[in-house]
Amino acid sequence: MYEWKNINWRKVERCVFKIQQRIFKASQQGNVRLVHKLQRLLLKSWLKTTV
Repeated sequence: MYEWKNINWRKVERCVFKIQQRIFKASQQGNVRLVHKLQRLLLKSWLKTTV
């Protein structure tokens, strides 16, 4: 298990922001399926940015 202090928060924030940008872009294009897919990714993924 990872400890909160060992997580690279800057990297996590950058990855989350990139996914949020992709969600915004997909929503602007009206691509609902991609928006839902990316939202699911954001909620359920285990970002490989710990350690």
